[in-house]
Amino acid sequence: MNKKIFLIISLCFLCLISFAQKKPWFDSEYRSKNWSSTEYYKQYSTGANEKEALDNAKKELSKSILSQIETKSTSTGITKDGIYNDLFKEKSSETSSATFVNLNKEVAFTNRNKTCHVFIYKKKSELKQETKNIFDNLQITYISDVGSLIKVYNTGNFKEAKNKSDLVNVTKRKLDRLRTFLSLFDSEINFDELNQANQKFDEVRAYILKYLDEEENYKI
Repeated sequence: MNKKIFLIISLCFLCLISFAQKKPWFDSEYRSKNWSSTEYYKQYSTGANEKEALDNAKKELSKSILSQIETKSTSTGITKDGIYNDLFKEKSSETSSATFVNLNKEVAFTNRNKTCHVFIYKKKSELKQETKNIFDNLQITYISDVGSLIKVYNTGNFKEAKNKSDLVNVTKRKLDRLRTFLSLFDSEINFDELNQANQKFDEVRAYILKYLDEEENYKI
């Protein structure tokens, strides 16, 4: 009899713990009611730990945003990996929050801390503004780097100029993706400075590659 009572009490205790661990935002209807899809980008996910759950949620959110973008245009050149890497991935070498979008998040654990639940969300208007901030900061860096590249090129050190141009080209491609992303959300941005910097970069990179190619052919 005592064993039965003990078992019942134990089961009740486990149920209470399980119930206490659950959060209202675990429920999809609750999330829909409190974070409207018309106003928010949002994603719920789970993982073995917070990092895994958060990463899963960010990737799924990127996929969701991409599907919404594709309803506006079918030839954006943007991928879910591009959105994830450009907007949501926090790189250890970049500590400034100006390099990624700060998402609001809820975190909870269940199953004796074996399962992590993560819910991330962001107002669409805020995501748009933070993406513009990332674009603006990156554009400043890019324009400065193009100027530095031209200085290296003018010294006649073409190998160093080539290495630097490869790095600058990575920034250029990221700016192109962000520019496309912002244009789809009707962001009003003056691209004159960027267009001028792109023209200078394309010209000097073409000269560098042509010189190195001719030098290589001469050796043959």
